[in-house]
Amino acid sequence: MTYRMTYSITYIPALLLSCASSMAAITPAQLDKIIAIESSGNPAAVGDRGAGLGLAQFHYPSWQDTTAWRAANGLDAYPYHKALDATIARSYLHSWLTLNAARFTKATGRKPTLVDLYAIHNLGFNGYRQRGFDIGRCPGITKRKAALLR
Repeated sequence: MTYRMTYSITYIPALLLSCASSMAAITPAQLDKIIAIESSGNPAAVGDRGAGLGLAQFHYPSWQDTTAWRAANGLDAYPYHKALDATIARSYLHSWLTLNAARFTKATGRKPTLVDLYAIHNLGFNGYRQRGFDIGRCPGITKRKAALLR
């Protein structure tokens, strides 16, 4: 099952500006890879003992960070239960990865790899930073899933 992202006219300029500022444009193929790992493409997936919702298995704090970022960038924002809506979840994942690409670049001075972005998605930005932005210092499950992205 494949889900496609559609962009509104107001979304494109904000998206381009945010991608340019983060120095890392997130591609649809990258979104697809993370979605495949997180939910096998199931928009109704619930994981992590009920804490992860939807295609990207968003946890509430990550959804809230993304909501604040989207609102600040003039993008539509949605309540957490919308993580179960495939189109919205995919859009939020794009925003979440873009936000974290900018955070990563600011902290390290380099562009993140997809493995870096997955580790941030899985552990949170601070969780990955505490591990020195080193996938080798992450929990085994994170390393195994990140290896699927290479």
